[in-house]
Amino acid sequence: MKSIYLAITDTNYLVRTLSLYRSFSGYLGMNKKFAIFCVDGHSFDILKKISLPNCTVYAIEQFETDAARAIKHTRIKNEYTWTFKPIVMQHVLAENPNLDWVVYLDGDMMAFGDPDAALLEVGDANVIITPHRGADRKFQREINVAGSCNAGYVAFRNSQIGRDALEWWCLRCLELCPCVPVNGIYADQTYLDRMNEKFKGVLHLSHKGLNAGPWNILGVAISETESGVKLDDDDLLLYHFQGLRIHGTRIFDLYPGHIKISSTVTRHIYRPYIHNIFDTFAMIRRVESDFAAGIDPIMTKPRL
Repeated sequence: MKSIYLAITDTNYLVRTLSLYRSFSGYLGMNKKFAIFCVDGHSFDILKKISLPNCTVYAIEQFETDAARAIKHTRIKNEYTWTFKPIVMQHVLAENPNLDWVVYLDGDMMAFGDPDAALLEVGDANVIITPHRGADRKFQREINVAGSCNAGYVAFRNSQIGRDALEWWCLRCLELCPCVPVNGIYADQTYLDRMNEKFKGVLHLSHKGLNAGPWNILGVAISETESGVKLDDDDLLLYHFQGLRIHGTRIFDLYPGHIKISSTVTRHIYRPYIHNIFDTFAMIRRVESDFAAGIDPIMTKPRL
């Protein structure tokens, strides 16, 4: 099986995205690659100065389509970045026709196990999306607006149905990708709820260790074994640090929302990520000594 994982970044998100790539480094090789798509020139210039084995780095001039440029003036920065998710997935498939799977990841994630383990469980599925599984009523109310699935992990098989579903998602995102819900549409995400009505083989994968996050970690048994961290009986593969804020190279708010991240989750999941962030800042500063992007102001809780 040949797969590629990709993320989109800019300078302010670079520390997170590079931390995600670094967490993949032990799993990449001949049949699994990584790609980072830079929406600004500064992030691209920095990454080109750093050796990233098994990773291709793209400048925006390489993937910004005419259709995207045509609507660029109508969108704020985050909306335009979200619009690129299906575009960059199509770009990778066009360049690599022998791929079996292309997987988009939000940059604020970290791999704790080989993510391909999830792809081996899906049979003949053509699309994999991950349900939010909101752990309490407040998260569930958010999900009613933000969609039942989280677009931080979306995978498409390189099949005709997979490519057709990806094209449909791309066209929808080009039409509308709002950061404030409009007629039930939120960002690129709520479209995923409609995908299984239109295409065969759309799998809502409920593996607890794939795209786990603060919205579904409550009440889950956390344990550490020789093979890694487990969430109940599932291996932790990818954790989504949605909401985490970096207020300084050593000052973090793990989640500024209504829940408190437990000491167990902090020890097994958040602490390794914070160490990864430390090391990533150091890596970037070896090529740009005064790099200080990615430090967040105090913010209200984010939407899922």
